[in-house]
Amino acid sequence: MKKKLIAGAAGVVLASSVALVAALPANAETLTPTAESSSASETGGTTSEHRAGHGHRSKGFDAEALATKLGLTETVVADAVSAVRESAEPAPRPASDATEEERTAARDAHRSAFATALATELKIDEATVTSALTDLRAEKEANREERQSRH
Repeated sequence: MKKKLIAGAAGVVLASSVALVAALPANAETLTPTAESSSASETGGTTSEHRAGHGHRSKGFDAEALATKLGLTETVVADAVSAVRESAEPAPRPASDATEEERTAARDAHRSAFATALATELKIDEATVTSALTDLRAEKEANREERQSRH
């Protein structure tokens, strides 16, 4: 009885595997990545369909929120941020024995350079970009503090 049960189970698994293998070629067209999804996965990005309505976020950066503050489209801002990040040299890390003041100065210099490059890429006033980025950071910090106070 046990042998019949095991043989029957093995037969079901084998039949399922054969059906799956037979179905794969029929669905090959739907399994082939499109040029858009392929390029998005290669660059670490997302397709526009995927990010629609969700805000394009990259390393904690919300292009949708910045676009709203600047009166631009999310795509324009996301593309400008990508261009700035691709062309920028990595910011040097402060030494491990750096003081808090040195770390703050390095972070502020990095933020300033980013705002300048982004303003240039977007062809808008640097003060406008800096103000929008500062507002977004303040909002993010307020949200973080609110979440922490609830827990």
